Amino acid sequence: MDDIPLGVNWRDWLDQQVRSSDVVLAVIGRDWLRAADAASGRRLDAPRDYVRTEIEIALARGIPLVPVLLEGVAMPLEPDLPDSIKALADRQATTVHAAGAHFRGHMDRLIRGIERLAEHPRPAAAPRRVRCADQRSRVSRRQRLGVVS
Repeated sequence: MDDIPLGVNWRDWLDQQVRSSDVVLAVIGRDWLRAADAASGRRLDAPRDYVRTEIEIALARGIPLVPVLLEGVAMPLEPDLPDSIKALADRQATTVHAAGAHFRGHMDRLIRGIERLAEHPRPAAAPRRVRCADQRSRVSRRQRLGVVS
């Protein structure tokens, strides 16, 4: 959210960013389903949560949405998700373990999968990029490399 220009409608901005992506990555860690704030409880249940909004936009626009499961976390089940993003539970996921010998292989698999999706752009596709929906994102190395979060 740090890179949304001041004074801009954040939902419209997210819609433009997601719409311009070939693929959206939903990076799901151990606390992804339980992430909460003091004001609204579980963040995914808040209609104004930007991660939920990015996922809703990708689902509504038919943009490939890849759950990236970190460190062996289980894929969220439909009953655990808000109604507007229950379809996330039906997406084919990939796993990434940051530590150990499997990291490179997991990342290579993810990159190959993204490349395959990019080879078959959606109709009327403009130049695209990968978008990363992640609860803990800030301006990061991923953003500087073109993976928006």
